This record gives sequence, structure tokens and C-alpha cells, in this order.
Amino acid sequence: MSILESIENNFTYAIIKRCSETGCELRLNNLTRYIVLKGENICRDEKICDCIIFLEDILIALVELKSRTAKAGSVVEKLTNGSLVAINILESYLDKTIRLNFYHIVLCKRWRVSEYRVITSRKISIRGKTYDIIAKRCGVSLSELISIFSSG
Repeated sequence: MSILESIENNFTYAIIKRCSETGCELRLNNLTRYIVLKGENICRDEKICDCIIFLEDILIALVELKSRTAKAGSVVEKLTNGSLVAINILESYLDKTIRLNFYHIVLCKRWRVSEYRVITSRKISIRGKTYDIIAKRCGVSLSELISIFSSG
């Protein structure tokens, strides 16, 4: 049984078909095999990102969708908590030495320059590795983001 099949079997209550909320969507076209979990369905007692997306090659996209203002402190907390939840889910299926690739994404309908600068200047630290936050407008494709940012 693959990792994605195991996640699918154990988290059926949290699986959603699309990563979208209130008119803001991360397009999932050109992806072959993935699972999208609704953050609030997995973790109700902490602030967590809207979507956790697991892809076959152990890529994890943590997505916060905003229709209005994106507050940097809240975004960092939600993405960090989502990352920790994703690691906890995967630890039961993977060897701890396997390298996980995280993409921390914030989508907003319209960015204010000041919000955009603050959010993109923040970093997220998971297991001693630091990750950038990718801030884009709603409607961008995850496959495009992966191809752009995988070289970094």
C-alpha cells in the first residue's frame, strides 16, 4: 500500500476534492496523484492552514487561502502548525531519514504591498530547516509553483 493510499484510508473524514475557499483556489491541474486534507478537519484545537496536500514524491504543500487581509503572524503560525501535523501523519509511514519537501503557500485575491513584503520576508523553520513562504494570487497552479521553486 502506498503512502497516499494509507493517508486516504486513515483520514477519509478530512479529504476534500479541491484546495479552495471563498473564491480563492489553488489549481491542482497537471498533478497525477495527490491527496488534499482540510486542515480544520484534522486539527480543531489549534490554528492550522486551510489545506495540506500530499503528493506522491513526498512533497507537501501547506496552503493558506485568504480572500482579504493576510496577517503575517497568523499565517506563519498556521503554516507551521500544518507542517507539524503533516510530519506527524507521515512519521507512521516513513523512515525519519527520508527528506520531505515542503512548500508553504499563501494565496490572496489582492495583495497589499506591505502585507506581501512582510509575509515573504518571514521564514518557517521545521526540523532545523528553514523554508520561504510563497505568496501568490488566487488561481495559481501548484504544479507551476513546484516547477518554479523546486530548484531553490
